[in-house]
Amino acid sequence: MSADVAIPSGLSFDLANEPWIPCVAANGAAGERSLRDVIVSAHEIKEIVDASPLVTIALYRFVLAVIHRALADDNGAPWPRERADCAALWGAGRFPAERINAYLDRQSTDRRFDLFGPHAFYQTPAAAFAKAPAPIERIVIGDRASNTRPAIFDKTVHPSLTPAEAARHLVTLHAFALGGRSHVTEGGSGAQGPLVFGALFLARSESAARPETLFATLLSNLVIVDSRGLGSSDQRPTWESDDAVARDSAYVPHGYLDLLTHQSRVVQLTPEVAVDGTVLVTGVHIGPGRTIAAAHKAAANGETVDSRGMAIGELETTMMLRQGEGKPPFRMSMDRAMWSTAHTLYAAAETKPARQLGVVAHVYALEEVIDEFLPDGVVSLEAFGVTLKNGGGAVDGWRRERLPLVAPGANGAARQAARGAVEEAIGEAERVSDALERQSRNFARDVVTRGRTDTMAAKQANRVVAALGGQRDYWAALAIAFPVFVARLARAVDGVGDLDLQAIADDWTREVHGTATRAFSGVLERFAADGRHWRARDRLNTTTLARAEARLAFQEALQPQGAKRR
Repeated sequence: MSADVAIPSGLSFDLANEPWIPCVAANGAAGERSLRDVIVSAHEIKEIVDASPLVTIALYRFVLAVIHRALADDNGAPWPRERADCAALWGAGRFPAERINAYLDRQSTDRRFDLFGPHAFYQTPAAAFAKAPAPIERIVIGDRASNTRPAIFDKTVHPSLTPAEAARHLVTLHAFALGGRSHVTEGGSGAQGPLVFGALFLARSESAARPETLFATLLSNLVIVDSRGLGSSDQRPTWESDDAVARDSAYVPHGYLDLLTHQSRVVQLTPEVAVDGTVLVTGVHIGPGRTIAAAHKAAANGETVDSRGMAIGELETTMMLRQGEGKPPFRMSMDRAMWSTAHTLYAAAETKPARQLGVVAHVYALEEVIDEFLPDGVVSLEAFGVTLKNGGGAVDGWRRERLPLVAPGANGAARQAARGAVEEAIGEAERVSDALERQSRNFARDVVTRGRTDTMAAKQANRVVAALGGQRDYWAALAIAFPVFVARLARAVDGVGDLDLQAIADDWTREVHGTATRAFSGVLERFAADGRHWRARDRLNTTTLARAEARLAFQEALQPQGAKRR
């Protein structure tokens, strides 16, 4: 039985027509828009953006699912079906308002998008709970615009949410739900959300030659379903289904849109009406929802793949690259930037095309049929994801960053050379990173542990090095320089730049070495400023001498093996 909670009758908040999705217009004006307005006016909007990147990517995922379904063919197979569909849509410059409106009108008539209607959007109204509702803040995930650890799941109190806020966080909850005790009578651990593991990628369409629009971004991520082996039978998103979401039930998704709109929790919102008539959501019931079966047969090739952590295009791989037994090679790290693994994307495309990140393959295909779809020759990806403590259900933080890739383009040989230059550039950054880490440890061992090499001394030196943050400074600075480097390569390939690839690569090497030198100097200076690292004043002179020697050793370590002085 449900707890005795008075829920006002007659409430309605139709997501198709009520403003709830935060957007930035082409003129820079920010505000909330309805689902209908977001899609029909996508060509007049710059982007969907929330203070939390987790909400942002969850909303993109949801809007893409709606478009796939609204433009489905008469048999219910998601659109687009071939590259020509995308080319025609690009030529029109906007989504077909008549078809979008017709679909949303049908859903509004049936109240499928009504947050408080009989079908209770993204909820399970028939579920029974014996306990009273939990505070509504239980559904708030990643609500601070910061990459720092304390900002994730901080103790900010949310006594109530507006219906618009509740809708955004509800969509995000299903996407990023983590393990842990759930608010149900019998207790139990909830299933992890489909976007928890690995990194999620969104292709961006902005360039120096063309202003960014939401229409172009959505088209860049509307993968061609058949080309990814995602099935062509009648597929329906969960909001069109009348089937109750059973608790703790493992299931094999019956299609692309079913998996794309996966509900990982049993949820019931509890709204209240304030004295002034304002509707607020103050509580929520949350219980374990569907658990995607540990393995299912992918439609593409019958290969068994792990379904956990799947993102857009989940039955194989679209926004999340998967390989082997479905383990995503891209994981977010609080210390390492995502671009440092960009060569993995290139390698996947050239050695295992079937494992290529689907959204990248889609954008490459669009470039072949749409003139100047990538006028700068660069695919801009935005990576989203959470980092988990010790790989478990506790969130350590989240990251959001841009990742540029050189597109194949018409000039295949030159583009291939540019892509090789990217791989070499990342390799040099990795080599120098190792030198930075090694020399920082050597310095800490010489000064802090007085040259001891036992296990305890090694752990102490490692803690000192981590606290001084040399690696964080190094990768953060290169994250600013790397997109510039890739853009210069792309322009040189197209004959726009003045320098050849080797000159650009040499500039990158100098940038890497200079960045590492500054990072190492920062380590030494912070060490000198922190008196905890020596116990007596007479060690100051020893520390000063060690710093000078460390700088010389570091400059030697920067040189490639063959170039070192003998």
